[in-house]
Amino acid sequence: MELVRHWRKVALIVVLGLPLCYGVYRCVLFAKKPHAPAIIVVSECKSPSLDMKRIQVGDNFAFFATDNTSARKGETDDTPPFTQRFCLRAKDGKSLLTISLHPSEGFNSAPPIDPMIVFSEYSERRHVVDGTGKTIGEDYWGYLDSERLWRKIHLEGVSAEYGPVTKSEARNYDRILSSACLSTP
Repeated sequence: MELVRHWRKVALIVVLGLPLCYGVYRCVLFAKKPHAPAIIVVSECKSPSLDMKRIQVGDNFAFFATDNTSARKGETDDTPPFTQRFCLRAKDGKSLLTISLHPSEGFNSAPPIDPMIVFSEYSERRHVVDGTGKTIGEDYWGYLDSERLWRKIHLEGVSAEYGPVTKSEARNYDRILSSACLSTP
């Protein structure tokens, strides 16, 4: 009788312990994978805080960056399609966030095959919406591995992209991209 009780205890420990160990293992794996950046909702522009600078891209969109981010306005290309670029870099960073104005393009003009998407360990496509929920763009994001993230956003005539970058650089650039707003000239 004592032996039966002993084996019941062992069986109970195994039956409860294995799923618990597997759950912990899955949590550890999930914690290592990068999490999705916030979905972008583009609403009307509001007044920025004092430590923010406004980056006006064309007549329709603006982004806000902190003072520790340097922004350089690029030249318009001299051949079609004419593109105006803004290059943003954290003062202590090495990578760039590039925001480009493409006046003749809508958001559906994104190339269907992108090497960043093809060679990623994970990639996802989401919609960018305005304050009413209407789709106004597309948001592609992913990672080549758990330490190199990228993101590409296409709005109506505007695109922004970074990567591959580190997690901390991605968080900084995601804050800028999430600040996208509709501006009136």
